[in-house]
Amino acid sequence: MKNIFINVQKSSKGITLIAMVVTIIVLLILAGISITMTIGENGLITKAGGGSKSIKYATYKEEVDLYFQGEFTKSKGNSDAYNVSITDKTKLKEIMPKATDTDLDKLLIQNGKLVYDPEKVDNSEKELMERIGILSMTLRATIVFIVNGQEYARIQSDKIEFPELIPESTSDGYTFIGWYYDQEAIYPFINRADILNNISGGYMDASVHEQNKAYEGDDIDENEITLYATFRGNSALNTCLAKGTKVTLADKSKKNIEDITYEDRLLVWNFDEGKIDNAEPVWIMKKEQANKYLQFKFENGMELKLTIHRIFNVDKQIFANADMDEEMPIGTTVFLEDGTTTKLIEKNEIEEVIDVYNVMTKEHINLFAEGILTSLRFNELYDIKNMKFIKDNRELNEREKYENIPDNYFYGLRLAEQKNTLTEDGNIWWEDRVINVLMKNERYSNAS
Repeated sequence: MKNIFINVQKSSKGITLIAMVVTIIVLLILAGISITMTIGENGLITKAGGGSKSIKYATYKEEVDLYFQGEFTKSKGNSDAYNVSITDKTKLKEIMPKATDTDLDKLLIQNGKLVYDPEKVDNSEKELMERIGILSMTLRATIVFIVNGQEYARIQSDKIEFPELIPESTSDGYTFIGWYYDQEAIYPFINRADILNNISGGYMDASVHEQNKAYEGDDIDENEITLYATFRGNSALNTCLAKGTKVTLADKSKKNIEDITYEDRLLVWNFDEGKIDNAEPVWIMKKEQANKYLQFKFENGMELKLTIHRIFNVDKQIFANADMDEEMPIGTTVFLEDGTTTKLIEKNEIEEVIDVYNVMTKEHINLFAEGILTSLRFNELYDIKNMKFIKDNRELNEREKYENIPDNYFYGLRLAEQKNTLTEDGNIWWEDRVINVLMKNERYSNAS
């Protein structure tokens, strides 16, 4: 029995020794595999290169990843936990306690990821970090928006983008029309070619200002840029007719002014021959707004809502300014589409925001609104007698001198025959209006 017991004890020790040796061999094999994976030919550090640098950057990345995994868990799975950007060195040091001050100058966190500043690392470090998974930061600029001299919003972006909410109309009746790179400005009304005044003081040309308009998606070349609000007058200075105004078509049917297209033919008065005629639109104004309008009531029960517009005054044989009592007094006789007339019996100014539109017809430049003959300044070609132009021997404007104006406007608005009266800026009024309103203003649609 004694011998057997001794043999078993010896055998047991032998098994233990063998097991230990096997375990050591397995651990050595696993260690070899781990070392190979880390520093071998295809290992992480070998791939990244840089030896100790690779190890420290990989450590930083792991610390950041673990931090945000923890934040994600704390938030009970809210993905917004990753929507965090950190540049503060103190906070970065808390997340990456092993990071040196030199490294913290190069690194930051964007959207929960460790990234590097491409301007602060050399090419070898860029390659090293990108192999580990630390990518270049997204270059984002600060966009500051100014309204009425005050900061309105601030956005971080790599391209121009605008705040969701646009500035409200100001208390003095001006409406926001866009963000600009140069300075805040106020247009007295949409049809002027110059700017009446701007918040920073002085005067400037509207066409120059318009070239500096910002659009979403524009590239940003600076770390911080400022965009300024521009407003335009929202008064009854627009030469327009109210939404819902019935315009008479060539077949005598009616159509709301906001629904008129370039395919329509409108009933017009031919002042060259003194008769009813028809014409297609040469220009259609898209929707604008006015904060007040004139309400005209006529003897025949017709009612017309308009801003500064022109109505044919039969008594004076002119297209009279509707807002001027000396040109359009109570009792004025107006011309109707059926060749008859009626009188203005009431005029009211209504303080109310309305949508307004306008249309100019080819060559005749007039139309019948609510059955009443209306037009605008382009129809002041000649004096009128008995509903017909009195032609004169004036020198015509040469087509070659106005190459910047398209044919549809030059011929459709009879610019060769227009009088060359000047604006306050010393420009020919019709050239100024065509270029700075019809052609340039994006709120208007050009004829096809």
